[in-house]
Amino acid sequence: MPEVLYWLWLSQLPGLAAAKSLKYIERFRDIRRLYDADKHALYEVPKHQPNEVSALMNKSLDAAKAIYDKCVSLKVNIIPLNSRLYPERLANIYDPPVVLFVKGNLPDIDSECPVAIVGTRKAGQYGLTQSERLGFEVTDCGGLVVSGLADGIDGASIKGALRAEGTPIGILGTGIDIVFPSVNERLFKETEARGALISEYPPGFPASRHTFPARNRIISGIALSIIVVEAPLRSGSLITAAHAREQGRDVLVLPGNADLLGFEGSNELLRDGAELITKGWDAVGRHAWRFPRGKLQQKKSVRQIVTAYPDEDDAERHTRRKAAKTEPAKPILLKIPEKAKERIAAIPILDGDEAAVYNALDGAMTADAITAASDLSPNKVMVALTMLELKGVVKNLGSMNYEKL
Repeated sequence: MPEVLYWLWLSQLPGLAAAKSLKYIERFRDIRRLYDADKHALYEVPKHQPNEVSALMNKSLDAAKAIYDKCVSLKVNIIPLNSRLYPERLANIYDPPVVLFVKGNLPDIDSECPVAIVGTRKAGQYGLTQSERLGFEVTDCGGLVVSGLADGIDGASIKGALRAEGTPIGILGTGIDIVFPSVNERLFKETEARGALISEYPPGFPASRHTFPARNRIISGIALSIIVVEAPLRSGSLITAAHAREQGRDVLVLPGNADLLGFEGSNELLRDGAELITKGWDAVGRHAWRFPRGKLQQKKSVRQIVTAYPDEDDAERHTRRKAAKTEPAKPILLKIPEKAKERIAAIPILDGDEAAVYNALDGAMTADAITAASDLSPNKVMVALTMLELKGVVKNLGSMNYEKL
């Protein structure tokens, strides 16, 4: 009988979480010996609990066999805790999964520089753009992007890694065969084809409010560093950051607008000692000493490579870039509204992106609307808005809304 069946048996015992299983694994050393152990032998394990012993006395392999057969039919790899394919960093956390279910091509994670990129599902355009950029940069510099495949920041970072032709790893909070959310089906398939999907849950296991917080310890456990891009105060990303600190990982934060609720949690991480970063190399370069010379390399031009239009395909992007190179630059003239004419002398001289953003403002507008009206990238719009606020000509109304003063 395949040894992996006994690992599946252990992983599916009710009331025996990963952390509780470790003391029995360490005591018996061999999974078959643990399976064969009687009640007397189990009671000799230090810090055992009666409910744990009762669970271990259930010797039925029916559930394990059903999962095994399902994995074979779906071409899902089963990697138990004692496998050489099991990532060593993950195996050394407090509560490593007893079994990993994997689809795709799992790289040798221990020989890579994994960087987790996490954040809110309800991200604004700035957060999405920055997450995709960071995913691209981390990959282009030689790192390995690890994230969930949820809407928002997680998915955007995976998109960036795929655009850099990387092999990202998506960590799921559901059974390995479940696409959640369903709108990300294409992203799931691309990640599986180019990188790998990992879950501690067997095929068919549904999502719940407990599975995603548990999933977060795997994201941080695999990574050397985690980057929090955009996270409100009540965000699962803060759970990931807490796991990362417990596991001795670097916690890095991309700063966000202090007026926006979406950045309250991530900005508080900065206040509490997390390190501020602005580019992918900030997360990758700190680990260059761990790897052979040249494996990780800073790319000076990488910030100009990532598109700020996450939904366009390669043909559209090529057309837009070609047009940008051939069309002559148009001068941008500053238009002053009637209500501001009486204080025109106090308005600073604006040009370039700042003038374009100022001209695009017509009443109260969202950052996304300004982006559409100005024909600038979301990142440039946010930088220009920040400078216009500092110069006192634009007011931030909150919730990503702005108007001229």
